[in-house]
Amino acid sequence: MALLIHLKKGRKIIINGAVLENASGRTASFLMCNEAELLRGEDVLPPDDALTPAGRVYYALQCLYLFPDRRPVYAAAFDALIEAFGCAAPSTAPLVARIRAAVAEGRYYDALKTTRQLIQHEAWMASALAAQASCANGVPGHEHLAEAEAFD
Repeated sequence: MALLIHLKKGRKIIINGAVLENASGRTASFLMCNEAELLRGEDVLPPDDALTPAGRVYYALQCLYLFPDRRPVYAAAFDALIEAFGCAAPSTAPLVARIRAAVAEGRYYDALKTTRQLIQHEAWMASALAAQASCANGVPGHEHLAEAEAFD
């Protein structure tokens, strides 16, 4: 089944590891007639932006998807990162299981979509912890938290 892709002016897409940018003055359309690994520019996570554990999982998975010739290298990195993430954040076990299952079945794009949910969950956990720490600063017996902030 063919896939019709519309690429707005200045936007990028990666197809089988090659970056294509629409350099024309208008939207360009492409008809993808065979299977290929592709990511739209807005779904690509640059290595410099993979700063959190979930971001590093996404980046390794993105490379696993886009560069099949280096799949063993990226699969090893992905396995180590997703294992560490799952151990550190047991509340993400259902998401981690879905990501692992998709990868095991070769459904890398689906795994990337689920990993975006993992990134959102990670952000939620971080904000919840920050809010909890903020609340704890006003609770008697948590003076050490306020003192720790003074050293920042």
